[in-house]
Amino acid sequence: MSIEWDGKGFPPVGTEIKTWDDESSTYRKGVVVYSGRKGATVDVGFLLSSGEQGDFSLITAEDRLEEVAINAMLEQADLATKTAERLYSRIKRGEIPGIRLTDDAGS
Repeated sequence: MSIEWDGKGFPPVGTEIKTWDDESSTYRKGVVVYSGRKGATVDVGFLLSSGEQGDFSLITAEDRLEEVAINAMLEQADLATKTAERLYSRIKRGEIPGIRLTDDAGS
């Protein structure tokens, strides 16, 4: 079950979002397990908490396409997740000649 959030204020419990992880300097996807007037806590495999509204972000359609592409790479090759994520980022930035991102798989 995913709860809708408009991106304003702190996200409600049960919402799937991205949250900033200071330790790795990246956004991580997770589910909000606590939300109050002064902050929220997100389960990303471990708990991340913040009192800064800017540390929470909506998951976009582009994020969903990235997730599908990375999972497809993991199914097709013996890659570590971080390797697949880095490969996807390089493709997205146009750094790998002859490979581009499209939604028209197989054509």
